[in-house]
Amino acid sequence: MRKTVFILTLLGLAFGVAPQGRAAGVPAPSPTEGAGGGAVHEPARRPRRVPRAVTVAVSVTEDGFVPSEIRARRGRPLRLVVTRRTDDTCARSIVVPEYHLSRDLPLGKPVSLTLIPRKAGTIHFACGMGMVQGTIQVR
Repeated sequence: MRKTVFILTLLGLAFGVAPQGRAAGVPAPSPTEGAGGGAVHEPARRPRRVPRAVTVAVSVTEDGFVPSEIRARRGRPLRLVVTRRTDDTCARSIVVPEYHLSRDLPLGKPVSLTLIPRKAGTIHFACGMGMVQGTIQVR
């Protein structure tokens, strides 16, 4: 019996018939093809929705950053629009060390910086000298 199967297999290969009834050179159906050779339709995946950024206006005054504590949600973009309102401050720039962000703050001109908090906790920001500080509380 084994010899018969072997001989038939050899004869099939010689005449261009592949095992399992497929002609030689015809690839096996892929896992995404149905039994009839047609494509199997998988349910469409929804595109990942990017949340809209929450915008917080921050002023730099003689008292420092106002507000100095900002609340945010993990994974939701946060846009800080910072405006320096006085020359009587050392906060001529803002630095967010954890996110490697730094922006100069020209007098009277709003400056925008956006970040996406990745984990719950506290993110610190400060002036370039580190004397005027604030926090972002992420939950």
